[in-house]
Amino acid sequence: MNGGIEVELGFRLNRLSRAIRRSWSVQLATLGLTPPQAGTLRAIAQAPGGSVRSIARLLGSDPTNTKRCVDELEGIGLVVGTGKGGGRSRSLWPSQSGELVIKRITELAFEQQARLVGTLSNAELLAFMESIAKLERLVGVEVWPGYGESGIRSISDQIGFISSETDWT
Repeated sequence: MNGGIEVELGFRLNRLSRAIRRSWSVQLATLGLTPPQAGTLRAIAQAPGGSVRSIARLLGSDPTNTKRCVDELEGIGLVVGTGKGGGRSRSLWPSQSGELVIKRITELAFEQQARLVGTLSNAELLAFMESIAKLERLVGVEVWPGYGESGIRSISDQIGFISSETDWT
């Protein structure tokens, strides 16, 4: 391939990912959270009552790192753990304060995603999401079940990226 590293797919994806993560970190700092903490909190909200291990699986993260985030979130009163002491088998729930923070994190996430995809047409967004899913499968990243056109359509409808006028037939 001609050109330097700046034309290589891996380099460009990594550079884009770092820029998005920096922006996300700045937004989350206003809430006193890091991206791993916010992700863990959102995962607990998505799967309330889950264990540290199940939350780690949902995030595609290491259970030890997830436990550290859970401990931090418990320490600031955003998560409540019930069950077997402080171990990984306890059930995790957002606290009332955690629910409020999750709502704000979700708003920030939707705002950031809207900025990111705002210049893409519906067809470009769909093709991009399908391409990401293909690459994830290629490198062995677990792709959510049913993640194809119907999964993308469902996710897009939930977050309002693709207009209701889109013809899916």
